[in-house]
Amino acid sequence: MTSIDFWAINRASIPIFTYQIGKKSTDPILVGSFLSVISTFVKEIGEGNIDSITLDNGRYLFTEYAGLLFVLRSDEVHEFYEKMLDRWTYSFFLNMRPELLPTLHQNNLHLDDNVYKLIEDQIEDFYFSMVGQLEDHWLDAMKYFPVHLDTPLLKELITYVDQMVEKYPKLTVHFYQKIIRNPYLRHPDVLLMAGVAFGNKIRKLKFPHVSVVREEELYHILDPISISSFDRKTRRVILKLCPFCRGIKSDKPACHFLKGTFIGALDNPHLEVTETQCMVVGADACKFKLLLKSRST
Repeated sequence: MTSIDFWAINRASIPIFTYQIGKKSTDPILVGSFLSVISTFVKEIGEGNIDSITLDNGRYLFTEYAGLLFVLRSDEVHEFYEKMLDRWTYSFFLNMRPELLPTLHQNNLHLDDNVYKLIEDQIEDFYFSMVGQLEDHWLDAMKYFPVHLDTPLLKELITYVDQMVEKYPKLTVHFYQKIIRNPYLRHPDVLLMAGVAFGNKIRKLKFPHVSVVREEELYHILDPISISSFDRKTRRVILKLCPFCRGIKSDKPACHFLKGTFIGALDNPHLEVTETQCMVVGADACKFKLLLKSRST
């Protein structure tokens, strides 16, 4: 079984919350001081924040929020653990009573047992349900999705995205409609990241032997489920029949899933995707502008 440790460390280098899965590790107080010193040292020498280090006993991931240092150590190297650290950090503050926040950096801080229990329950629920039940490709998908979704919603969303790819193109829109019928899943940020996951997966399905998909080839992905074209001169993708904003009510462009699909399919961090027109607000077509971001020299 994978061994995992999670620490929340305050400015006094004191671990105010620790959690372990698997074998017991070093004394939390000693580890907290060591990790805090490393993080501070990296900042002092002008290298920014530390993201991770690898030692003999595993890989340590770091993130900071509200002045606290959160660290996750795992035996394995997997992107899933980066998402897990974000999720556990979110759970920590979600269950923290507002009146306790100003006291988190005190030397003698002691959290209420009920607070510990709430955080531990969420950690266990997330870890054992996702790692114990999901297949490897589901763990890979974890990197796309927002940390605020609880485990049942997360599993539901990943299932629908998988089905959109597996049943492409015949039932792709059908499973997308299932996503937006859930009020918790049709949030713009959730739809955007679901689109990124779908675009990345569908690119591998449609272009298995191509490392980079050209912009003009996007319509090969969209054509089976819409009426689309690519304008080379204006670098715009145009959908005259868009299934992704059908049934959505909004006063501004609402094809968040489709925007994410382009981002995931093109997989180019230097490309910016903007929806310039949307049928939801009365346009005759949904149009997306593809622009290369300026690179700093």
